[in-house]
Formats: sequence, C-alpha cells, structure tokens
Amino acid sequence: MNDETLKFFAKYCFGETSVKDFSDWAIDCLEHGLDSKNLRILASMFNAQYLAEVETYFIKSLDELNLDYPTDERYLPAYAKLIARQIINKEIDAVEGCNELHKVYIYLDFKPVFSNWNYLHQKMHPETFEDLEGAELKLEEAIIDEASKMIYGKKTMVYQYETKPDFEFAEEKQESLFSKLWKKIF
Repeated sequence: MNDETLKFFAKYCFGETSVKDFSDWAIDCLEHGLDSKNLRILASMFNAQYLAEVETYFIKSLDELNLDYPTDERYLPAYAKLIARQIINKEIDAVEGCNELHKVYIYLDFKPVFSNWNYLHQKMHPETFEDLEGAELKLEEAIIDEASKMIYGKKTMVYQYETKPDFEFAEEKQESLFSKLWKKIF
C-alpha cells in the first residue's frame, strides 16, 4: 500500500476526510494503475456536495478493487509506523508527528503500546517523566528516540495498567494494492 493511500485511510479513520480527499485518493489510485468504474466516478466527484454521496462510491471502489474497508485496527498501526519513519527522516516536524501518533493512541482506545506518545504529547519524557515544557530540543530528541524505538523494535514502553502489551508491531505481510490487482488480473 502506498503512503498516500495509508494517509488517506488514516484520515478516514480519524473522520477528517473531505469530499476532495476522496477524489484526490481516487485520482492517485488511477495514476498508479488501479482502475474500476466506481473509482473513475469517485475521481470526478471533487465538487460533490455531500460526503455520503462520495462515500458510497468509495465503498464500491474498495469492493471492485478487492480492498478491505479502512478500520482503525487494520490501518492505524501501519500509519503510526509511517509517521515514525517520517519523524526519523525529518520529513515532518517531530512535534507534528507526535501529535499524529497521539491521535493514533486515542483512536486505538488507548492501547498501552502507544502510551508513550501520550506522555510526549503532554511534553513529558516517557521514561523519566521529566517536564519538557520549554525544552524544545530535548522534546524533539525524545520524540525521535521514541519513533526509533517504534521502528527498530527497541521498546521501553510504560505500561500503566497492564503487565504486557496487547498489541504488537509485527511486520505486516499485507499484499499491496498493486499485487492484489496483479493476482486478480493474471
């Protein structure tokens, strides 16, 4: 799954999509070689008035492309890893990325594996509980460190209410949109 689709699905899970977002996603899919009747209709709906109208074509497009409906549990962990990589590579501001990962924590019903993002969002070091308010450089370093732990598996998560995580970051062996389509065609 390409990064743009993952970002769009996360935005959809967060309830932050606009009519134009659906159209932009459909255009991106078409540009990457995916095609279906409803995907083309969706791509043309950038000026639609009602979100429910474009959502209907979105769901039909997913079905035609044999893609799963975007749910929090399915796509937000992968989105979290994408954001963590962008933080490490300095493609996005560390605090902005932390805010996105805090949203993931909330939308995944406060899964303990994401609890450190709650501390960082509150400008508190997740291991030492040091107040990082006003210490932007230290906060940025702590965010980058936590993102690295998420990507490279060096977890030192703080578990407030549980002794072990109920959610792990296993490398997903999901097929990409393109490989699913390729198999379907051939």
